[in-house]
Amino acid sequence: MTRLFLSLYLFIALSLIALSALLNHVFFNDDAVNQSDAALINSLTVLQQRGGITAKDLDKSLFSVKTLNMGDMAWNAEELAKLEKQLPIVLFDDKNGTQIYFQSPDAKLLEITFLHNQTSSSKYLLYSGLFFFLLAGLIALWLWPLWKDLLQLKQTATRIGPSGDFPPIDIERTSVVYPIAIALNDLGNRVRELLNTQRELTGAVAHEFRTPLSRLKFAIAAHDYDKSGPWTEMNKDIDELEKLVQEMLSYTSMEVQQPELNITEIPLLTLSKQRIGYLHKSIPQHIKIDVVGSDSTILGDEHFIERVIDNLINNASRYAHSTIKVDVSNNSKGILLRMEDDGLGVPKIYRKRIFEPFFRPDNSRDRKRGGAGLGLAIIKRIMHWHQGECWVENAELGGASFCLLFKTTRIINPPHN
Repeated sequence: MTRLFLSLYLFIALSLIALSALLNHVFFNDDAVNQSDAALINSLTVLQQRGGITAKDLDKSLFSVKTLNMGDMAWNAEELAKLEKQLPIVLFDDKNGTQIYFQSPDAKLLEITFLHNQTSSSKYLLYSGLFFFLLAGLIALWLWPLWKDLLQLKQTATRIGPSGDFPPIDIERTSVVYPIAIALNDLGNRVRELLNTQRELTGAVAHEFRTPLSRLKFAIAAHDYDKSGPWTEMNKDIDELEKLVQEMLSYTSMEVQQPELNITEIPLLTLSKQRIGYLHKSIPQHIKIDVVGSDSTILGDEHFIERVIDNLINNASRYAHSTIKVDVSNNSKGILLRMEDDGLGVPKIYRKRIFEPFFRPDNSRDRKRGGAGLGLAIIKRIMHWHQGECWVENAELGGASFCLLFKTTRIINPPHN
């Protein structure tokens, strides 16, 4: 960053010096102006000494002539002597520029003003405009390579693969952002290593859990036990642990790489009814499920859309008191699926984090109700694959309303890394 600051500072300083010197030479060449004025003064003096100057003798585009009384100006003795000898008195002020005074034959005073000196204000405006225009152009020329390198950094950083890595940033060593590119490359490597380590650890732990769980299930199955006693609760705990292990493996595989989606047309309302019928045995008998709306067609992978609907139904059945409502509708952005329940709902402060893995907002949605805390995270991952959105809000039934928005645009499988 120090190199970037110094190079820009020096470039601007040198540009200011060079432009000032060049434009001052072009617009305000005092030597050339003085030589021109001196030549005009000599010519006017010759004409005055030969026979006197009148307004008719002068070019009105170059001179302005006024006739004054001798008493209108205060002259000293030396200046009066010069006027009597037909010599000029040369004066200069900022407003009128160069002015020459001669004594006419009738003892009047001629005031001759050089008009070309009165254009200095317009020249200054032109000078200022050209100066800043050229300075902006030079700075833009310096910034152009920097802008291209920064754009490359941005494009590379947005091409993050499913495994968390992004392509190496290839920038020339002479670039001022080369150190930033090196730092980003190192950061990408470290992030990839950390993610790989985390996934390997998660997969290894999940696999290792299966062996003792299998031994426990075999030991319980090999002995007779009272089905109404603590053995039944132990069996339920083992089943829950098996579901946790399976969901951990599923979520880990989804994080590693996006699968190739088999995109087909899916009637969303019909599929929801089918999945409710398939899961009816796992839904408490006292819970009523209403399915309403239009049977709109979406584009998606039916296997993963089924997984999304199953997770929503299982989640709602855990927390609903008596009613679940499934509503499919169309809006300006696409097709909306709403899964509502009459439970306690999700507090507003937790709604952005509800789709995070293992996140549990409060005691009302704890492990006593079952689940591994990965179902909603899997939903978010699948909706991301389908270029859709998911969120939670208050339900008309009083509980939580989980919303899935399926875009109507065509889904294109991204290239695999």
